[in-house]
Amino acid sequence: MKKRDFIVFLVLILFLISSCKEEFKGKKIIDNKNKLLTKNLNKFDYSEVNVQELKQKTSKMKERTFEGSLTVIHQDDFFNEKSKNYYFLQTKNKNYRLISEDDLDKLEPGSEIQIKGKLSKDKIFISKIDENSLKTLKRIIPSQIPDTIGPQRTAVILVNFQDNPSEMFTKEQVKQIISKVNDFYKENSYGKTWLTGGGNAETPYPDIYGWYTLPHNQICDLGEYEIIATVDNDLYFPNYNRIIVIYPSDPVGCRFAGATHGLGSNYYYTADGRVMFSIARIIANDTIKDQIGTYNEELPYIISHELGHNFGSDHANLFNCGDYSTELPRLKNCDLIEYGDRWSVLGGWRSFYHFNARHKEIFKWFDEEHIINVNQPGIYNIWPIEINNNKPKALKIKAGNEFYERYYYIEYRQPIGFDSNIERRNPDITKGALFHIFYNFPRNMNPHLSDTLLIDLHPPFIDYSNLGDFTLKPGETYYDNIAGISIKNLDIGSTDEKMLSLKIDFIPSLCERNDPEISIKPSSTKGEYPPHKRYKFATYSITVENKDTIYCLPINNKIKIDNLNNLLNFDNNVFEFNNSWIMYPGLNVINGLFIRSSKNNPIGVYKFYLNYSDTYGRNKSIPFKYILDCERKSCL
Repeated sequence: MKKRDFIVFLVLILFLISSCKEEFKGKKIIDNKNKLLTKNLNKFDYSEVNVQELKQKTSKMKERTFEGSLTVIHQDDFFNEKSKNYYFLQTKNKNYRLISEDDLDKLEPGSEIQIKGKLSKDKIFISKIDENSLKTLKRIIPSQIPDTIGPQRTAVILVNFQDNPSEMFTKEQVKQIISKVNDFYKENSYGKTWLTGGGNAETPYPDIYGWYTLPHNQICDLGEYEIIATVDNDLYFPNYNRIIVIYPSDPVGCRFAGATHGLGSNYYYTADGRVMFSIARIIANDTIKDQIGTYNEELPYIISHELGHNFGSDHANLFNCGDYSTELPRLKNCDLIEYGDRWSVLGGWRSFYHFNARHKEIFKWFDEEHIINVNQPGIYNIWPIEINNNKPKALKIKAGNEFYERYYYIEYRQPIGFDSNIERRNPDITKGALFHIFYNFPRNMNPHLSDTLLIDLHPPFIDYSNLGDFTLKPGETYYDNIAGISIKNLDIGSTDEKMLSLKIDFIPSLCERNDPEISIKPSSTKGEYPPHKRYKFATYSITVENKDTIYCLPINNKIKIDNLNNLLNFDNNVFEFNNSWIMYPGLNVINGLFIRSSKNNPIGVYKFYLNYSDTYGRNKSIPFKYILDCERKSCL
């Protein structure tokens, strides 16, 4: 064989070997993906859990540390006007349901977390959500995910069950339903957001897949991986960032009409790789059909509501503070009425109306000229929030401080577009300014205040029969004596140029700051000297009382005791005491401090200082003692 022929032959052999390797590699990748997908097919557990029974069952178990991604399943029960969240930790191997006596709503959806708890089958019991049990490894803030603008690449998946294989709609009917949702989002976003198919931004309709019959009887709670596996052969997931699943179910067994997998988007394992998208599940059952008349009327509302969650927003609720409009004298006197904002699609049942100003800001639908950040007194004009123009549509007023952020959002509604029948509940809603308040708290401080809150400007709130009381009418003035703000409705413009004129003034707050009362008791405590098997703790009680008047914003307190370990050489028996919290006027907080000695401590008197400080520059230092004495012959 000639040298040239040998080289050609060798190249051919190498090519065939390479091809076989690639084919084997490709098959291995597909097999691995299918194994990964199958591994994640375990369904989420939505069963009712008796927390106290689970606590008792796990009481003698040791805590373990788990790490994974936090998934939140949010269910909307519109008929009973309540919602529920289920929390799951997605690890590399399976999904675990998180159960706690504490408020799990403190957890941030989509975050990568490390959490300590006790495992019982597929459930992790967590006694308390705090810095000792929870560590956030990576934070994903839904409102910062840049997918609320432009074409929303959407797939609609239609599924039914083996005991109910009926196809409730034709694909043409589904197009009509989704078309109304598309029109709603285009109008709300001023043309910035619309629904389309997966391959082309110009596709007028989302892609529709199905019907698929699932191999089991009707259920309410479909797991996302069952959905993914069902359509995997037909749908290429990287083409989409929105998934809408519509299915029938027995109305007797279902507690909700719509559900989402958390706020914003999440990562999911598919045979096409790990892909980020959102999932909205819509139940189209006879309850909806009977109560509303036709599916075509109600399903667009439910889908639009759930997409609002997919876009990163919580509910539009009502703030009921009794005889007050907001939290004067203290937040603890206020109730949050879920779905209480009857004029937002994220509010009450059948409220197929525009998103409020705060939600439009989150979705990035407001241009710079659409919202005015008010930081000085003056007269400000706003135009109806429904109109697509370059005029201001909302005022945003800061009414808090750096650790207690609260904002007023003021808007003006008119019967335009999807708000055309907004006066059907009460015509006064278009006669004045509508106020919402938003608390920009971390979820671990007060998760329920992350929703927008409609303010009753003429309290007390009785029921929804007097809805006209919610708006600030021409000539009326609203006072916030905590923040020192007055807002007066001057007038509503002519019919040709509908606008609202508001006069904003910054007035002296009625707040009077007084030095807090701080004590540590007892002022000195005797500790026992080792060596003996049981060390006894010396216990101190630290009390801090906020003496500010009720018109004051809450304060951020901090108490600290330095060098406890160094001075007493505790061998890690006590930590550096450093505690901070936010406290409302008139309230007091009691902290416990526990000290014990070790065999390395010489007998004597140890003097420490409790150091107090707050954000208003008030400081106080209180001495206390720890006396290590010997009253036992064994230590003489």
